[in-house]
Amino acid sequence: MITLLFALGCSDRAADTVVPVALLDAVAPPALVINEFLPRNRTTNTDAAGGFEDWIELYNASDAAIDLDAFYLNEYPASTSLQAPLPRRTLASHAFLVVWCVGYGGTDTGTPVVVPQVDLELDGGDGESLSLVWLPAPEAVPVLVETWTYGVIPTDLSVARLPDGGPNWLQAKPTPGETNGEAP
Repeated sequence: MITLLFALGCSDRAADTVVPVALLDAVAPPALVINEFLPRNRTTNTDAAGGFEDWIELYNASDAAIDLDAFYLNEYPASTSLQAPLPRRTLASHAFLVVWCVGYGGTDTGTPVVVPQVDLELDGGDGESLSLVWLPAPEAVPVLVETWTYGVIPTDLSVARLPDGGPNWLQAKPTPGETNGEAP
């Protein structure tokens, strides 16, 4: 955890001293990353409804569980837009979560969602951007955790980090919910 301390105060002119008013703690975003994504899923794997939806795999690269309630995905480069909230759940340490991209208005907000999904569409035919955003508190300023802009992706190939949570990306055989493999 990174802690930034700011001393706020007011001057007491009679004594010529500064009286502390508050200390503010700023916390670094948890170690949640986009680990792999498949923007052109045509035959690789199906969601619970049997559809070949595109998906995004998230990875908790830390030694502690992470509450996903404060995280969002969007399709804008370097944007803090809160377009698509992640499913409400906790992701265990060094665990994966595959989130299905069901398109705009695709999630059913009236019933509990067993399969993690977001109102988002990926475009592997033309390429686009994918951003992960963290909202540390309801009234806080959103924080851009990471953003990736990608070009045309071949059908049924994913874009994955090697190793999991690492800095290097390559096109790979999809491994949803598992340790990422090598290039095909």
